[in-house]
Amino acid sequence: MQRFLRAGGYYRHDIDGLLGPLSRAALELFEADGANVRSELGAFDKRTESTLATMLVPTQRAARKFMAATGGAGLTSGLSARLISGTRTFAEQDRLYAQGRTEPGNVVTNARGGQSNHNYGIAWDVSIFTTAGKYIDALAETGQMQSKDVAAEYVKLGPVGRAMGLFWGGDWAKPDRPHFQMLDNDQLPTVRDKFLNGGTIV
Repeated sequence: MQRFLRAGGYYRHDIDGLLGPLSRAALELFEADGANVRSELGAFDKRTESTLATMLVPTQRAARKFMAATGGAGLTSGLSARLISGTRTFAEQDRLYAQGRTEPGNVVTNARGGQSNHNYGIAWDVSIFTTAGKYIDALAETGQMQSKDVAAEYVKLGPVGRAMGLFWGGDWAKPDRPHFQMLDNDQLPTVRDKFLNGGTIV
C-alpha cells in the first residue's frame, strides 16, 4: 500500500510496511482526492465504484470519463459496461497467472506479478452486462450468446478508449479486448522501476 500511495505522490516516507500515522494520512488524502473526482465526474454501479477505488487518481479520472463515454459506444440495447478489475498486488497477479496452469479454471492472463499494468494502478478491465445483471461472457459459455457476438460488443469499446489516448488490449497481437491502460506496454519496465524505487508513476 505504501508503494502504491507513493506511486501516486501521497506517501513520501520510508517504505517500512507499517500502517502507522504517516500511511494513514497518505491514504486519507488519496481517498479524498478519489472522492473529489467522483463528485466531479459522477458515480457508477457498485462494482465499478469498488474497482475505481483501487486505482491511482489520474487513472480513476480517465476511467470515469471512459465509463461515461461507453453510453455512446453503440452497445446493443439492454447491454452496459462495468469495470470489474483494477489494481492487483503482485501476489494477486501470480494467483491469476496460476489459473488454468497449476490451478483450476481457464487461463485469463499471460502476465506474472510485476508484469502487468494492473499491478501499478494504471489499468482496468471492463465487462459487459445485461440489464438483468448477466455477464455476457458467461452467456457465451452456456451457449445463450454466440462468442463472436460477445467479441463484437467489446470491439465497440475500443474506439472509446483510443479517442481518450488510452491503450486498448484489443490492439495487441493476442487481443485482450476488455483491457485498457494509461501507458503503453513498452513503458512497463520504467513503470516497474519507479514503483519499486518509490517514484511517481502518473
